[in-house]
Amino acid sequence: MTVQTNRPCWGNGVTGAALTSHYPIPPLPRSTAIELKIPERFLILILLIIIISNLLKNAVEATPRGGKVEVHAHAASGETRPHLIVQVRDTGPGIHVEAMAHIFEPFFTMGKPKGTGLGLYVSHGIVERHGGELLASNYGSAGGAIFTLKLPLDGTDNVETL
Repeated sequence: MTVQTNRPCWGNGVTGAALTSHYPIPPLPRSTAIELKIPERFLILILLIIIISNLLKNAVEATPRGGKVEVHAHAASGETRPHLIVQVRDTGPGIHVEAMAHIFEPFFTMGKPKGTGLGLYVSHGIVERHGGELLASNYGSAGGAIFTLKLPLDGTDNVETL
């Protein structure tokens, strides 16, 4: 696997890290059934990576050349149980008021030519199924959007089958 940092990764001048895998995966026959038994804590880690990657992709696409995307994460314990809080902020135009009510609906897109409108919908569903919240807001008068991911941290080690 190759990691390259501080180079334009998404075509709009925003820099970051890019991962490239050099391990080809052969196609599986159509009749092949796969059952994976993964401890829930690892499954949640995989899902977190998918959700945060989606939020980052959206933020980068919304951010103009020379803009900034930030990720902040911390644990919060002031609620009934501890939570992981991850915020993804960008310096793009923000989310229009009309769009805010539909942002987590399936097939809703804000004009991206390659977007399917499913990324936020799927991410929102995953977070809710794990007892968390995914919230969208604008960054005050400075502009930009903020997506806040809030997931409970508990000590369970259940096994979930994919």
